[in-house]
Amino acid sequence: MSPVLTKPVKTLPESPAPKKAFLIPAQLSGLKSGPTVNVFVGCSGDMFIAIEGAFTKVLTQFSGHAKQKLVVEGASKLSLPGTDKEAITWIYKFMLSGEKVLASLTPLGAMSAADLTGIHVHAKRLEYPYLADQTMAQLKTKIDTARPQIEDIQMVKTHVPELVETAAHSVARLIVRPLTVDLTPYMQYLQSETEFGDLVDVAVDSLLKERIATSERYHGRWAPRARPTTPPLAGATKSIRSSPTGKPVNQNNLACFKCLQNGHFARDCVSPVKNQPANTRHANATHAGPPVAAINKATRDAQLPAKPSPTCFKCQKAGHISRYCRAP
Repeated sequence: MSPVLTKPVKTLPESPAPKKAFLIPAQLSGLKSGPTVNVFVGCSGDMFIAIEGAFTKVLTQFSGHAKQKLVVEGASKLSLPGTDKEAITWIYKFMLSGEKVLASLTPLGAMSAADLTGIHVHAKRLEYPYLADQTMAQLKTKIDTARPQIEDIQMVKTHVPELVETAAHSVARLIVRPLTVDLTPYMQYLQSETEFGDLVDVAVDSLLKERIATSERYHGRWAPRARPTTPPLAGATKSIRSSPTGKPVNQNNLACFKCLQNGHFARDCVSPVKNQPANTRHANATHAGPPVAAINKATRDAQLPAKPSPTCFKCQKAGHISRYCRAP
C-alpha cells in the first residue's frame, strides 16, 4: 500500500495588530444619552459617590467590568471598593472625551510615576485594556529613562510586578556609572530586598559584558594591521627605491647625475668620480650609453617648438631687445 502524500501546509505571516478604532463625534454624542448611574468608591465599609449621574452607555462602552455589572447583572449602581475618587474621575473624563486628553485633563506623559501607577491599577480594575496599555507604556518609559526613587521601586513591586526587571535595569545603570549619584539609599534597599538585589546583580553583569564587548569591537576595529607585501614583478630586479604606488622599479631605468651611470641614484653613488674636478667628470665618465635622464631631456626638447629670436622695438632688428639696443 503506497503512502498517502499530503501537501505541506503553508503558514501565513502574522498580520499586524489592527489599529485602535476611535469613536467619531456622532457616535460619542450618542453615548452621552440615556440612563445614568452613580459610581461609588472608597473602602468596603465606607463607600461614597465619586461620580454622580455617569452615563451608562459611556461606562459600558469602555469598561468590561461596568458592562458586566450594569448590563449582565442589572445593577443600579457601580461600586468599586478599594478605588480612589481622583483616579476614577480622571478615567471617566477620559472616556467622555473619546479617549483623547483634553486641556482639562493632565496628560499621561506629565504624570508622576505614582499617578501613572494609580491610573494603571484602576484601568485594570475596570477592565479597560486600552488605557491600561497606555499607562503601562508611559510608566515603563519613565522608570527606564528617569532615575527611579526608592518609593517608585516599592510601588512597582507592589502594584506593577511586570516592571520589576525594568526598575532593576535602571538601578544597574546607576551602579555602573559611579560618581553620578549617591548610591547609599539604593545599596541599603538592595541589602534589605534580596530578591530585587539579585535582579540588579544580573542586570549589572549584563551591562558590564555588553560594554566590554563594545570596547573590544571598537579597539579591534582600530588596531594596527600588517601591511601586505607586494611580490616583485616578473623580469624586474630588486629596486633601490620604491615608486609611490609601492611597486618595485626597474633598476635599469635609474640614472646617476654624478657618475652618469645607469642603475642607481646620485645619493647611492660610490664612484670615486665625485672627488674629481667638475670639468673632468664628464670626460672621464665611462658608461655604456647616455643616461636615461639625458635621453628623456633630449626627447622633451626635440618635441618643444623652437623659440623665435627676439626683435628690438627700437631699431627693429633681430637678435636683441630694446633695453640692450646701442643704436642712436
